Amino acid sequence: MMRSCIAAALILLIATSNLVGQRAKAVPAFPTREFKHPDKLRTEVAVDDGKEKTFVFLEGPIVERSMSNRTSIRFIAMFEHIGKEPVKPEHISIAIYNFAPKCSFSLHPAVVFFVDDEQIKLSQSFKSHSQRKPDEQGVGFGWWEMRGDRCDEFTAMFLSQKTLLRIAKANRVEAKIGDLRFKFTEANLEALRDFASRMVL
Repeated sequence: MMRSCIAAALILLIATSNLVGQRAKAVPAFPTREFKHPDKLRTEVAVDDGKEKTFVFLEGPIVERSMSNRTSIRFIAMFEHIGKEPVKPEHISIAIYNFAPKCSFSLHPAVVFFVDDEQIKLSQSFKSHSQRKPDEQGVGFGWWEMRGDRCDEFTAMFLSQKTLLRIAKANRVEAKIGDLRFKFTEANLEALRDFASRMVL
């Protein structure tokens, strides 16, 4: 009788452990598949503030470019997490770069995303990276410099994982930053889906 009780207890313990393991298994934020885009994703492991961190970069997808007018819009995305095993990132950074005859961004530009006709407005945020709460989002700053007859400018912002996934899953995404409005291409959205698949929920 005692042996059967112990055996039953062990079976229950193993089953419970398996359930806990299943619940703890990391779930990709976007389903992994073959993504069709020309852009590069890069992963680095480094020590930052005494902690080993993993950094994932999506480098420079082009949104619009005209060789004749010498203009371009592109962006860079990045997230990080502690250690080498994926965990949900606390912050996702996006920087939008614009090269055009005139400047469109102010020091703290207003940013609105139009995601399948739904508007997502980002508020201004002057907090440093370490001061931000997990998933807190906002526009940090804008910067510009005239290079000959062209304005070279960018703005940096933080997005929540929820906002990034809404953008990645959308069929149509536009953005308005200051006076500049543009539409993300399907390749841009595919690159963001690939980027999102590297993080977990």
